[in-house]
Amino acid sequence: MNNLITQAQTQIDTIGKLFGEMFELQQNRSNYTLEKFVVCQHDTLGRQRKQVLDELMGILEGLNQCVVAYELAQIDIEELQEPVKNKFEKRRNEIKLREKERELRFIELRITGLLREGSYLLLLLEKIPKYTREELEEEEPEYWEKRLSRQATLMQMFGGNMGNVDAILEMYSNAGMPKPSVPIRAQDFLFAALGKQIRGKNE
Repeated sequence: MNNLITQAQTQIDTIGKLFGEMFELQQNRSNYTLEKFVVCQHDTLGRQRKQVLDELMGILEGLNQCVVAYELAQIDIEELQEPVKNKFEKRRNEIKLREKERELRFIELRITGLLREGSYLLLLLEKIPKYTREELEEEEPEYWEKRLSRQATLMQMFGGNMGNVDAILEMYSNAGMPKPSVPIRAQDFLFAALGKQIRGKNE
């Protein structure tokens, strides 16, 4: 068992040396991913803005949790640094203290990623006009018309592999701009489908 602990500590030390690089690259979703595949997945500006706001709500919740955890860990550290007479309690406190200090580093790492995502999302929000609840609802028919028409067209053209094609469309989309639409409308598919049914009955 002592050999396992030694191996574990060796690997902890090795990976720990990479912490600086982890901080440098820390961000779960790149700026490109946030804009193209999170925000620009939506066909209309109202939906884009709502998506950014939903993402920012998650960032807000995450940052609040991190700040609270950080402050509580600092209190724990202060408490563990208080002198004690019992030698076993002293050793336990030393171990707990190291653990709390590591906990702070991981919280800082998470905060770093959240701050970077949040900062970029706030920049994207500036590119998209504000909407009232009523304006968003008024735009919903257009949103679903574009979305369902695009999906139907891609399914007709590419079958079950439409996901990658849709993602390519997102690559060429920009926040604050409508997603590229397809030339066929949902009602065209409906009329075509009804026409086939009528022809089938008459044959």
